[in-house]
Amino acid sequence: MSTPPFTVGRPVLLDGPPPPLEGARLLLDGPVPRLLVVYHEPTPEEIAAVQLGRADLGLYHRDGVAALAARFGEPTDPARVEVLAPLVLFGRSVDPGPPALRTAQVALCDAARLLVRSLRSVSLPAAFLHAARCASRVQTARFASAAAAVRAHEAALRALTVPDALRCAVARAHLRGPRTALANG
Repeated sequence: MSTPPFTVGRPVLLDGPPPPLEGARLLLDGPVPRLLVVYHEPTPEEIAAVQLGRADLGLYHRDGVAALAARFGEPTDPARVEVLAPLVLFGRSVDPGPPALRTAQVALCDAARLLVRSLRSVSLPAAFLHAARCASRVQTARFASAAAAVRAHEAALRALTVPDALRCAVARAHLRGPRTALANG
């Protein structure tokens, strides 16, 4: 079963383990990949950074740890949003198919009630999505449940910073504005 679409002002309903109190989860359970970013009381500047700012995405896959690193806003902006999302997929996965680019959805939620505060669509290269799905499948094969995988990944990712993960990414995508297509890094 896939997670229902995100809608601004509505709560997010998730299958599987609950999202972290703050952090991110990449959902690959439907035709549109979705990145859920959870912040405790996001500020208007953080909401704007996710919705309209520059986005740097990187697929980190090293030493048995797979994650999506994401930074929204300029690197020097104090309101930038930086997250690491463990790549753990259980259940149905949809192949990105032949088009060169696929749309992904990014939602920033308030942690208190999981209400969507901002929503953004971005275009991702098919090669980026393919690499993310392959890394996710490798991780899924290593763990008995999604909860166990998420716990293992969160422990490993605590020592990793978003800039380090972006620097070591095996696949990258960059977005300059809300309507610009992403390019392979």
